[in-house]
Amino acid sequence: MMPNTEHLFEKAIRLLCFHFTADKSTYPSWLFLNTQIGSYLYNHQYPKDIIIAGLLSNTMEITNMDFSQIAEEFSSTVARLVQANTTDDSIEDAYAREVELINNCVEFGEESLILKAAQILTHFRYFKTQEDNDGMDRCRQSCHFLRSVKPEDFEDDIFPFLFKKVLKK
Repeated sequence: MMPNTEHLFEKAIRLLCFHFTADKSTYPSWLFLNTQIGSYLYNHQYPKDIIIAGLLSNTMEITNMDFSQIAEEFSSTVARLVQANTTDDSIEDAYAREVELINNCVEFGEESLILKAAQILTHFRYFKTQEDNDGMDRCRQSCHFLRSVKPEDFEDDIFPFLFKKVLKK
């Protein structure tokens, strides 16, 4: 029997907790934000692989997990979505890293860009609650770039919603 989304959701959270190493996390709310991304995608009834990839966002940067472990635990699709949304730390400039990441998502396909949009939206909401104007500005920059490169045939509802919420004045 194929595990349901809820079972995989819980499995992903347990795996994150098991592999999380505090010394690698420079982002104190990483686990909170990942569960928010996964919950957003779940609540909006996205496919199972996108939901699980949302929970595992930034996993390759923050934990000791790699592509093969994620593929083995979940699926190669989940692992590819996570990998497409993984920052290239060899790029020193933060904005250049984000541009490269969004371009990778566009190349991988709409599911990957949906995941990136959910990340931006979740981070923006978090930064807003923290009154972190720099964080909100970084989200706006990412959102502007995403909008400029999003293929016209990527028509998911998350994109106009993201643009409305993050880019409104």
